[in-house]
Formats: sequence, structure tokens, C-alpha cells
Amino acid sequence: MSILKVDTLQPATAARVLSAGHIVQVVQGETNTVYSSATTSYGDTGLSATITPTSTSSKILISLAQHYRFDRYGFSIKVLRGSTDVNSPAGRYMVYSQDANDDLRGYHNYTLIDSPSTTSATTYKTQAALSASSGVNLQLNGNSFYSFLTLMEIAQ
Repeated sequence: MSILKVDTLQPATAARVLSAGHIVQVVQGETNTVYSSATTSYGDTGLSATITPTSTSSKILISLAQHYRFDRYGFSIKVLRGSTDVNSPAGRYMVYSQDANDDLRGYHNYTLIDSPSTTSATTYKTQAALSASSGVNLQLNGNSFYSFLTLMEIAQ
């Protein structure tokens, strides 16, 4: 068995040496601007982040921590790359209560992997919609709570 020990790996060109599975870069978007809705139509929440992948083969690991408050039934959040929904169906990512009199607050957290196949600046954003209307209210990022969208480029 042989052992190879080096202090530094340097490519023949100005490019970086990236091995599969390593994090290349991390960017984070945040907002505490209140988003309110009383509709079942998806609307932009004001939470977004932009990343410029270094390779078309890179994957983007998307981590969402969206603050919420709603008073009955439920809501769903979807993540979009530009206008493309990357977590369809968004209903899989729903916060729901069977008690119509709840006043629920907290953070909706989940993680996704996307393959944008580009080296252009790429913006991800969240949209939210209620599962029912008629007197139902949804508030995101309320009372000075922040929401976060973290993007990590993973080398392939």
C-alpha cells in the first residue's frame, strides 16, 4: 500500500481543484419584511438568494428556514429557481393544523437539491399560499423574526 502526502494541490490552469461532494461556495438570503396573505394563490414572500455556480455540473443544496404565523388550517411554501418550481408538488412542504382555531407560529424548515445546469447568476426565492381562504390569515417574517434561504454549491 502506498501513501501520497501533499501540502497543496494546484491545477495546471488557473481553475480550482474541486473534488466531488465538496462545498464550493455558500450564499444566504434573509428577510424580516412582513409578508401577509389571505389567499390560496401563491405570492412572493420577499425571501430570495442569488448564486453563480462555478460549473454546469454542480448541484445546489437549498436550505429553507421560513418563519410563519397562521390562524387556521394551513399553508404551503415552494422554492423557485427563476420561474421554475424546484420542489413540486409544494403540498409536500405544507404546514397544517386540523384545529380551525389554532394560532400557530414557528419556523418551516426543509432542504432540497437542485441541478440548475448553468454558470450564470441564479436566483432562488420562496412563494407561499394558504390551503384555504375565507377568514384565514398567514403572516411570514412577523414581529421582527427573520427567514433564511441558504444556497450551497456542491461540486460533482
